[in-house]
Amino acid sequence: MRVAFVDQDLSQRTGSRRFTYEVAGRLKKMGHEVRIFTTRMDRSRCFHEYLSLPVEVVSWRSHSAGRRQRKILGGSKKGLVPDTMDNLSYCFAQTYMILKISEKIADAGIQFALVHYHGEHWLLPFFYHLSEPKGAVYLNMVPPMSRPKSLAFQEKSLGRRIADEIFDLPPLGLLEKHSYAKIGLFITPSKFLLGQTQEQDLLGNKKTEIIPHGVDHSEFFPTGEEESFALCLGRIHPHKSLELAILAMEKTEPDKSLVIAGDIDEGNIWYKEKLMRLAGELGMSERFRIIPSPTENEIVSLMQ
Repeated sequence: MRVAFVDQDLSQRTGSRRFTYEVAGRLKKMGHEVRIFTTRMDRSRCFHEYLSLPVEVVSWRSHSAGRRQRKILGGSKKGLVPDTMDNLSYCFAQTYMILKISEKIADAGIQFALVHYHGEHWLLPFFYHLSEPKGAVYLNMVPPMSRPKSLAFQEKSLGRRIADEIFDLPPLGLLEKHSYAKIGLFITPSKFLLGQTQEQDLLGNKKTEIIPHGVDHSEFFPTGEEESFALCLGRIHPHKSLELAILAMEKTEPDKSLVIAGDIDEGNIWYKEKLMRLAGELGMSERFRIIPSPTENEIVSLMQ
């Protein structure tokens, strides 16, 4: 089988990027033909496993659109007009590159194409050039919506809402509708996430499947040396709302501690400092620590 994976930025070490290289690597070992398409991959930052996989980077002019992607969900503090223009600029640039990827997938005779959804505009035309419904979307998060359908923690900025309304108009909106018709399957890692997305009435009558995250038990297993701490493993990023973990731990016994471990971008150092200040204000400094950019061995040890 010829399988394609699409993820817009493979530079970041996140759960979805780990998912892609794990599944793609295993399918390749099973004899399937695997190709990975992306619009950006910083070889010095990405998971090193990608360096041995068939990755094709499809880019256009600059990486400014990729940088905007990290800010797209939270809006902008620059004002309504700049926020709207940033969102539109991002969507236009990404649409151009995604159409190029879609064409490459079709030309390669791909039998199954899987796209990770990270909260971008719903849905960019990844499958526009496919001849039949052989595209699948893996939902990593609930799509941000406008009121009254929005969830409390997924409220879109006004600039994002205006840009989305503009983007839904012809001709761009027609590209997305044509691409949507080529989707044969939506995948979620949990019943909870599937239920939330169905409440937003975005999946229509498309087929859905719940496929939980896999665990390699040869690497991740209990050692019998457990410590009394809670672990929050993931990127240290404002949209993770890690404050909630600290507030929750404040209500536990004083012999329990909290460890937050994960990659952190230079632009989010302020957020790490904010978390440290909050822990201090709650009198939790002695039972709270942050481990930035943990190694693979440290991640395994923490999980064990």
